[in-house]
Amino acid sequence: MCGISGLVTGNNNGAKARLDSMTASLAHRGPDDAGSISSDGVYLGHRRLTVVDLSANGHQPMSNEDGSVWISYNGELYDTDALRTWLEARGHRFRSRTDTEVLVHLYEEEGVNLFRRINGMFAFAIHDRRKKKLLLARDRLGIKPLFYTIDDGEFLFASELKAIFSGLGSKPSLRQDVLGQYMLQGFASAPDTLFEGVHALPPGHWIELDLARLSDGRKPEPVEYWDAPFTGDDTRAVEELEAELEMLLADAVRIRMIADVPLGAFLSGGIDSSTIVALMARASDDRVRSFTVDVPNTDRSERDKALAVAEMYQCAHVEIESSEVGAEEYWARLAHFDTPFNCPSLLNAWLVSRAARQYVTVAISGDGADELFGGYARYQEIGGRRQIPFAKNLVRAARTLIPHDLRGRSRMVDLSNDSFMNSFTARHPFPVEAAEKLVGVSLRDWVHRMRAIYERYLSDPITRALYLDVKTYLADHILAKVDSASMAVSLEVRVPFLDYRIVEFAGRLPASVKIRDGNGKWLLKRIARRLLPEGLVEQQKVGFDPPLASWLFSAQMESSLAELSRPDACFRDVLDGRLVDHWIKELRLASGWRVPQRSALWAVYQLEHWMQVGSQADRPAVAAAR
Repeated sequence: MCGISGLVTGNNNGAKARLDSMTASLAHRGPDDAGSISSDGVYLGHRRLTVVDLSANGHQPMSNEDGSVWISYNGELYDTDALRTWLEARGHRFRSRTDTEVLVHLYEEEGVNLFRRINGMFAFAIHDRRKKKLLLARDRLGIKPLFYTIDDGEFLFASELKAIFSGLGSKPSLRQDVLGQYMLQGFASAPDTLFEGVHALPPGHWIELDLARLSDGRKPEPVEYWDAPFTGDDTRAVEELEAELEMLLADAVRIRMIADVPLGAFLSGGIDSSTIVALMARASDDRVRSFTVDVPNTDRSERDKALAVAEMYQCAHVEIESSEVGAEEYWARLAHFDTPFNCPSLLNAWLVSRAARQYVTVAISGDGADELFGGYARYQEIGGRRQIPFAKNLVRAARTLIPHDLRGRSRMVDLSNDSFMNSFTARHPFPVEAAEKLVGVSLRDWVHRMRAIYERYLSDPITRALYLDVKTYLADHILAKVDSASMAVSLEVRVPFLDYRIVEFAGRLPASVKIRDGNGKWLLKRIARRLLPEGLVEQQKVGFDPPLASWLFSAQMESSLAELSRPDACFRDVLDGRLVDHWIKELRLASGWRVPQRSALWAVYQLEHWMQVGSQADRPAVAAAR
């Protein structure tokens, strides 16, 4: 697992120094080695975290035998032995045991068709000197990030935004429409980022740069190479589906346990991570190292469940309490993330990563199961909404009587909308129209883009909602959080549930085997019951968030609101301060928590802190953040 960076320019003056600066900003992603190469105006940089083949033979950027193809690569390919044998039979010669070298030679054989042959997580750049092309690609589900920009005839790319900023020499201006995305969902939807002209390469896409035509102003367009149709049309018997899912999961776990460094697992106590730990224990003769973050004295503690699983499989178990750190650590994580990101569990993800890194270099997580198999309550709510046209008309009339910024109106909007809007707004703290007022621009194009994703495949509302979350919430929120938190401490995280074979299988499953009798992940739970302690599967799902909102809007509520009330607050440069002042007034008048005041103000509070840090010359360095 590594960090990659690159610069394509026709002006060699200072290009090497800029690349070195970009690469150095990614040192946390690869503390074991650094390298760079330049040819034909293409500058590739790399930071290496050694996981397979710890020798110097894995140094990057790496080339083929004659130096005509170079790669800077971040990721892991699984089960590459057969590919290596096939490539050797076709005359390719290997200097290392790395998957990087397999990828270089596979590109020589297959070009952009190579993706059909690989299983893994990755982001890479390949410079083909003979064809005068630069190929960038990102894995199918977006486990590994990749950003790029075209600026004044130059092309820059990197694993993190901070490296892009370093190469540009400054931060681009903020996009008001993407600020609207942030206020509604807490993150930006790829290919958008918060910064003007800077793009996230979408999952399952590649982009090819014609180096001979870079100066003509043409912008390369991402090309999709993979997608999992969420059609929900698999009509096989439940027993057959269950057997296939267990086989796929066991194999996905097995191939992710191959490493030349110590390996462990995140264990939250929920059924997803617990099932992964159980399968790891079955696949190994060694004790599994497991790591848990506990949120003590709250309804979010799953300590007892995690301990029960650890004891059942005799894990070498490590536990850390999230109450040991507070809001200041959260702001450090947010600064490291490079963009406002409304997800308090970012702190817990960093805590468990930091604890794990003291013992292992690779951790396996249970992320992805909720989005594939219907684990969130909102999927059940979407499936249960049925209305006749007359009732919808009544709701539409009633919602006009409710102020536009209250959750009550948002709920009325949900009830009167079609299935897409019900799904799309399920996680929003207030209506889209309120977000548009807050940021001062229309969000219509973004909403239409989300609708196009939702309606891509003919299926029921639950299956469509799952697909929309896989393409947006999972990739841009959950996986982005895990990557940022883990790579901040140089930890590689592997995600068996997001093996593309499992995702394709889940897409074919009908909603009836995902959600049944009010229970999500119904099919997965049939497997989990045979693997986990008795009664654990039946316990209520618990989130991973620390009590950050309580810390800031309970004990410190007045000081927090006073900070937002200041006329010189940074957020007032980009948001409608009058609407925020109205929310503050409403919250102070309320006897209890009200939405959207609490949710919206928490998002504004995070934005304010992020803007304050970004405006300071002494922004926390990576080393200090760790």
